[in-house]
Amino acid sequence: MPAGIAIAIVEHTRPSVAGQIVHILQQAMPDAPWLPEATILMLDQARYLGALRGESLCGVLALSALDEGRQVVSSFAVLPVWQRQGIGQMLLEAAIGLAGQEALLLAVQASNGGALTLYRRVGFTEHGRFVDETHGEAMIRLWRPAAQSI
Repeated sequence: MPAGIAIAIVEHTRPSVAGQIVHILQQAMPDAPWLPEATILMLDQARYLGALRGESLCGVLALSALDEGRQVVSSFAVLPVWQRQGIGQMLLEAAIGLAGQEALLLAVQASNGGALTLYRRVGFTEHGRFVDETHGEAMIRLWRPAAQSI
């Protein structure tokens, strides 16, 4: 794990933070057509975890309540220069801690082998496949049951 990185809940409703989050998402997923604009992101009801190096975000993850007992992981990205250094795992472990006794769900592009490996490493398992009809992407649903140790 990289030294000097702290994981914290960030105030995505602040314009400067929302701008940093959108920048990370754009850099990590430049071809993703579904990325939010900062003004939309500021209205999101999710809790956002940030990987911080000083005052700057280098990674982000959103955690949203789906229904009783389940939360959804979304908007998960790490700046390319910081990838493969353990920051993504730090963010996921923090999300698992925040979820507590609730299961976590997410969807990932089937072609994203690196992300699939990371998700499996922290206890996610496949829960189905689908095609994102809006973007034509093959996707995999993953879930992680509640109260499972890493």
